Amino acid sequence: MEATFIGFRMWAQAVSQAGTTDVNAVRQAMYGQRVRAPSGFEVVMNTNHLSKPAMIGKLEASGTVDVVWRSINPIKALEQISSRERQTHRRLDISLGLRRVH
Repeated sequence: MEATFIGFRMWAQAVSQAGTTDVNAVRQAMYGQRVRAPSGFEVVMNTNHLSKPAMIGKLEASGTVDVVWRSINPIKALEQISSRERQTHRRLDISLGLRRVH
């Protein structure tokens, strides 16, 4: 849910900066956008992929989440992989007995 919050805020800032909702103008304005995420981290859009911190939480009986570990810095997003690389990953998953959960 935090990613949705970040994406919408960045999009709104980019629309404001571009002065239009034109897709190409907003796309260009997205680069360099900064948002303070609800988790407290500042997230910066430097590529087409968002880099975010990683967190591990423990679900409490009350329904709240206790963060037990968080990365010091955002984890750099991987660039999109080619369809050939995707096929290699699928074959590797199958050979390791891994199954994708959707």
